[in-house]
Amino acid sequence: MEAVFWRFDTFLDESGFSARRGQIVDASIVPVPRQRNSREENRRMKGGEIPEDWSESKKRQKDTDAHWTQKNGQNHHGYKNHIDVDVKHKLIPSYEVTPASVHDSQVIETLLDEDNSSRDVWADSAYQSEEKLSELKRRKFREHLQRKGCRHKKLTDREAQGNRTRSRIRSRM
Repeated sequence: MEAVFWRFDTFLDESGFSARRGQIVDASIVPVPRQRNSREENRRMKGGEIPEDWSESKKRQKDTDAHWTQKNGQNHHGYKNHIDVDVKHKLIPSYEVTPASVHDSQVIETLLDEDNSSRDVWADSAYQSEEKLSELKRRKFREHLQRKGCRHKKLTDREAQGNRTRSRIRSRM
């Protein structure tokens, strides 16, 4: 898959469609059929082993790499597609697929393109942490991350306006 992606990217660069106008990073959950396993089977699969009492046909039908996650109070079983999208052309220069249990922010370092001539990065509030902000600053990226309020500290009017401005770019994804 990486070779096909590289060939397509090379073709686009030669045609003048280079992904160099800033980056939008986001993740989406890809659901898969829910597994009906016993608690013991789930415990063993979390440990990385496949129960030896499964037949070959059962092993082919079970997706042992997918994991559970919770989003907005709902449980989801599957994977996450993490993508980096060019702001101008909406091209995807890099992507990563992980189990759904991996947090969005854990993949941002592998997605960002150092060769992008624009150092601007747009992302949602899931990427907003001290660690990620300092990493972006260290790598000389300009962050345009959505701000998030909490129960005891609401967003100021200025922060809310900044979120609306950033949303105009992020909505292209």
